[in-house]
Amino acid sequence: MANKNGKESLQTKFEKNIFAMYLAMALAVSLAGIVEIV
Repeated sequence: MANKNGKESLQTKFEKNIFAMYLAMALAVSLAGIVEIV
């Protein structure tokens, strides 16, 4: 996906970054919960 429009590409990258961060946080929280149970 080589997009010449830098602004749109940056926006998409930013949104993906936030989604990845949210996913990582959810994973860490669930992992901590599993560790506490076990």
